[in-house]
Amino acid sequence: RTLVQLSCSAGAYNFISRWYLVRRGETPLAISFPMPVSGEGRPETELELVNAEFMPETGTISSYALGRGIGDCGSSASWTWDGEAFQLQSYALMDDCRGVSAEFWPTLWRSAD
Repeated sequence: RTLVQLSCSAGAYNFISRWYLVRRGETPLAISFPMPVSGEGRPETELELVNAEFMPETGTISSYALGRGIGDCGSSASWTWDGEAFQLQSYALMDDCRGVSAEFWPTLWRSAD
């Protein structure tokens, strides 16, 4: 398998990409990233990630979406490869732009270590 990141669009401080698993001779498979359960109690998934990168040494993809350029609001998440799919490892969200750095954003999801 080969992991492929395709850039879809870019702005001043965010770039959006989609991720695919490719096997020789097969159609590329779009990766769907699990997200925390919605307010309605339904599991959510995401096909596009913002400012995402892959760390091969840990098998982790991380994403960091800025709400504005100074980075005081937005979301951050990470997913780890379990051999079959990427599983949500952590998710933090700061809806209000109040001068708070990302290290202090509320964590809404964290997997057990």
